[in-house]
Amino acid sequence: MTAFPPILDQNLAGRLAMDEPEFAELAHRLGRRLGGRPMEDADFERALGYPWERPVESFLMRDGSVQLLGAGDDLSQLELGSEPRYPLIAFGSNGAPGVLSAKLAVLDEDSRDVLALTGELNGYDIVASAHVAIYGALPATIIPSAQTRVRAGLLMVTAEQFTALTRTEFNYAVARIDGSAFTPDLEWSAPDAVFAYVSRNGAFTIEGDHVGLKAIPASNRSCHELEQEHVLDAAAELILGPEASALDVVREVIADYAWSIEVARPALAGVTNPFSPEDWQLLGR
Repeated sequence: MTAFPPILDQNLAGRLAMDEPEFAELAHRLGRRLGGRPMEDADFERALGYPWERPVESFLMRDGSVQLLGAGDDLSQLELGSEPRYPLIAFGSNGAPGVLSAKLAVLDEDSRDVLALTGELNGYDIVASAHVAIYGALPATIIPSAQTRVRAGLLMVTAEQFTALTRTEFNYAVARIDGSAFTPDLEWSAPDAVFAYVSRNGAFTIEGDHVGLKAIPASNRSCHELEQEHVLDAAAELILGPEASALDVVREVIADYAWSIEVARPALAGVTNPFSPEDWQLLGR
């Protein structure tokens, strides 16, 4: 089976290899270091807009410019350089060209080209993670769900791009899953394995049931399906009390990211389907 992409940063490799108590301590240190600021109107709009705008078609991104791809395009003729590429499932912000471009802006200009294939992820669902991200949303994570087919992307990334993206996915481990799980819209040779980010915080639940993110279309979804604002409303009640709302959650985390670590996560722990490393093939573990 395809090997994991190499991690070109030893500190990042060390983070991925941490067990859960070690990672929890690191998260506390990071939360205290990041601080915060007063919330602006745009912050609330951004949180509710997660996972943000993305094309419904496959695309080639060259230094932030998006070229849409269709059935008439021969993907084998695309110039992607000679470096090996690794198939990385994108179901959250990494599928949004604006976010993807910003994350890869740390690389040299000639190292930012990415092919993004749209398609269906079979046997999995994309649900809310049990943590509040620094931008205020409950972001996405992947869970097994035998009958579900969910819309997702597949990024073909270099080792350098994979390392850059993984640095930004602080709350996530890297899992390898069978390549047959992803069916692209366009003709493409299926890899024997694909890779995905799995939340180390586990999945948020309501009355014991996962919460599918309505912004990420799926068929045969067997759980709740909510807009981001309603997901945050439910989390707000658990964290801050029955009168709290999504706005309160976003305000708190923007004001001080440590609040997400020290207040929100413990409050959500009782309604979390926990992350179980033994259920996944994980990079570094």
